Amino acid sequence: MKKALVLLTILLLPSLIYLFFAFGTPRVKRAPFFGPREAVTTTDSLGNSKTDTSYYTIPAFRLQTTEGRNFDSQRLNGKLYVACFANVDTIRRKFIEFARDYKINHGSYALARFVFFHPTDSVDANTIDIGKELGIGADTAYMVYASQQVIDSLRDNFYFVKTPSLKNDPWFSKADFVLVDRQSRIRGYYDPRLVIRLKEMKEDMGHITFRDEGAEMVKGMEVEQKRKK
Repeated sequence: MKKALVLLTILLLPSLIYLFFAFGTPRVKRAPFFGPREAVTTTDSLGNSKTDTSYYTIPAFRLQTTEGRNFDSQRLNGKLYVACFANVDTIRRKFIEFARDYKINHGSYALARFVFFHPTDSVDANTIDIGKELGIGADTAYMVYASQQVIDSLRDNFYFVKTPSLKNDPWFSKADFVLVDRQSRIRGYYDPRLVIRLKEMKEDMGHITFRDEGAEMVKGMEVEQKRKK
């Protein structure tokens, strides 16, 4: 019996440590959900009905990268990503703190991808690869383009949607980075010109990732326990 308890402790300890760090974040309120929401009735993993909240999700879209490749937003499903609608000139001149922080602490951004939206009707060999200029790897940053009208529509109707429950829009000040989680839900708006906002964004990336993975682990354990009964 004693040996069985020791073995069980050894098997469960890694998971308990993981869940402790995943859910034991020091900041009380982290990475809220933005956009309209509604109450829906769902069924949990044990088959019980419950009232849950359905959060706004960004619809799928298709564009082309400046490299001439097709870009389907669904390729980002399952990945945390940052959307940026600032023009190339602004990024080059104003995102100095972000470029510096990414170069020094690029490992802290490893949880996310970047999508830069570039308004133009056509591209050529002289088109600037902003991801490359910022030192972001080609497998981490995508620069997609479309007409100004299409880009503005994506920005205003998909990413900068109003949150009815809030008095002020969360992007009332400069907010060129939009953090989107693995289920296409908006989780934060940040000004990449400020180190403190970049720090908050990276903390939120970690919080979202660990909370999601921790929740999935718990859900999987509940399903497995139910299956064995």
